[in-house]
Amino acid sequence: MNKIMIPQNLQALMQQEREKMIGNVVKMIGKMSECVVDEMTPQQEVIEVKSEVQSDAPAEAPSNELAEKAVEKVLSKKFASVLHDVDHRINILYDVLSRFDGESSAKKKGNPERLNARDLNLSRHMLEGYVFEDNDPTSGSISWTGCHIVYKGQDYTITDDDTNLKYVWWDFDASPNTEFQTSNIKPTLTADDVLVAINEGGVARVVLSPGKLIPGLALTAGSITSSELGSKCVGTSNLADGAVGSTQLGDGSVLEGKIGSGAVTSGKLGAGAVATGNLNLATHMLY
Repeated sequence: MNKIMIPQNLQALMQQEREKMIGNVVKMIGKMSECVVDEMTPQQEVIEVKSEVQSDAPAEAPSNELAEKAVEKVLSKKFASVLHDVDHRINILYDVLSRFDGESSAKKKGNPERLNARDLNLSRHMLEGYVFEDNDPTSGSISWTGCHIVYKGQDYTITDDDTNLKYVWWDFDASPNTEFQTSNIKPTLTADDVLVAINEGGVARVVLSPGKLIPGLALTAGSITSSELGSKCVGTSNLADGAVGSTQLGDGSVLEGKIGSGAVTSGKLGAGAVATGNLNLATHMLY
């Protein structure tokens, strides 16, 4: 690569991305250490055994094979997202640098230069370089690192954080707007705000990303009416206990065929509820 002059703002961007990558790796290594220990020392039921014989022999140390398996399992489960984030950031820096290198390999091969979200001045929100973790730092919580909101050509670097609340969104007018907002109450969003993720019991459902399925919790309250419901789509299992009351029953809606034998007992009949005209009096009666 030829010697190139890199503007100060790009140097700052490169340094920022470098620090983000190092920070994410260091943070993940700490989590991995905890997970490896957990994998090697599974919680087992402790049974108290009374014995008169006391042994001073140290407990047998885990074998190297057990340690290797634990590390391999944690690497495959926990480190993949960090590697993906590092790869994403390196590619961004490579694309930026290639524009200032007149002899870049991309140009030599006749390939067009690639753009990233920060080059686009679009009136829609884009989420870049993000890592979301489930049940982190505790069960029922989610965490995020390395998030960028790109909106109308401006890149907003989001502070790493976590929450045990349900909704995570970005508020354009917040001060500062470099932090995600969180709440258990569905937020009211303006045209400049955007819902980012939903915490479903410790599982992060990222909604600000193409190709993701939208969870029902992301729908506006009251937006589904009878017109959107298909015929016979609500089954008995979808009805809560006591959901159908007298108000929901129309006059004459319960027919004779729907009443079981012996279903109406004396306790269900009000005083004077059965008139004489409803009694079969064609029988002998003794007065």
